[in-house]
Amino acid sequence: MMHSRYFIGNGSCFGAGNFGGIWGWLIVIGVAMLITAAIYLLVSKNKKTTVNASAFATLDTKFAQGDITIEEYQKRKNVLKGK
Repeated sequence: MMHSRYFIGNGSCFGAGNFGGIWGWLIVIGVAMLITAAIYLLVSKNKKTTVNASAFATLDTKFAQGDITIEEYQKRKNVLKGK
C-alpha cells in the first residue's frame, strides 16, 4: 500500500483519528459556537421586534384616545426608534 507523505499514522490528514486530534476538536467547537451565536442573534432580534411592536401599538392607542398630544407622540416615537 502506498502512503502519501501528508498522511500520518492511521490515514488521517491530522494523524489522530476522525476529528484530527486537537485541531479537529477546536474546529468542531468553533463551528458549534458560531451556530449558537447565530441562533442567539436571530432569537434576540425577533424578541426586540416584538417588544417594539407592542410599544408602538400602545403609543398609537394613547394618541388615538387623545391621552397625549402630537408633540408628545412624536417625541416618544423617536425615543422608541432610537433617534
